[in-house]
Amino acid sequence: MQPSVSKTFRNRREKILAELGSIFEKSTILFLVEYGHLCGDEINELRFKLRSAGAKFKAVKKTIAKIAVAENILEKNVSNCANSSRMPLGIVFAQKDDPVHVVKTLYDFARKDTSRIKVLCGVVCERVLDDENAVGKIATMPTTDQLYVQLTTLLCAPLHLL
Repeated sequence: MQPSVSKTFRNRREKILAELGSIFEKSTILFLVEYGHLCGDEINELRFKLRSAGAKFKAVKKTIAKIAVAENILEKNVSNCANSSRMPLGIVFAQKDDPVHVVKTLYDFARKDTSRIKVLCGVVCERVLDDENAVGKIATMPTTDQLYVQLTTLLCAPLHLL
């Protein structure tokens, strides 16, 4: 005897919610993205670029994303972003100490064509970014390596330049 369809679906949904919950707990960088106007090749390109930056992209059904965000993230701004979405949602997440490279990659991809992908909101190092300007500000920051180079050149410069 096979289990009923609703029971199978419920078990599968609970498994996905548990997986998303563990992703939310472990990640230091998390963004909700509308990706409804992207074709398959563009989604694969986005995944490849994010993977090279140390992040991952996961496409999630809207209802499951809303439930997962409401259960796991206490910030109301993030759950409001998920509830206001009308397009398919994706989750960009990473477990890095330096979020700038991931944010730059996502921002550059979204900037190519703003009508095809939209960054709704995110959580970076436990801080909520609920507008696109905040994401742009982080994306224009120098990376840790660039800051090290700037510091080294300042230390190596003659004293009269300091």
